[in-house]
Amino acid sequence: MAQPLYFPDWRDKVIFSAGGPQPQVLHEDDKVKVVVVGLEPGSQIPAHPGAGSTVVIPAGAIRGVAVHTRLAFIAVRITG
Repeated sequence: MAQPLYFPDWRDKVIFSAGGPQPQVLHEDDKVKVVVVGLEPGSQIPAHPGAGSTVVIPAGAIRGVAVHTRLAFIAVRITG
């Protein structure tokens, strides 16, 4: 059985870059990928199909985000 992963402070993992998102992988296996992403003001992730982060979005739905203040989020992708 896999050992639990513990991250005492997500801020130690997130990278904010004027050059765009730099997702940091917290966990990845054949079924799940977990990343933490930092976006600077004015950054964006264009609309694209996929699952959501805080909001659960059906597979294939279009999503995107444009930020006006610094934003960090955790994304979880679960595959079949």
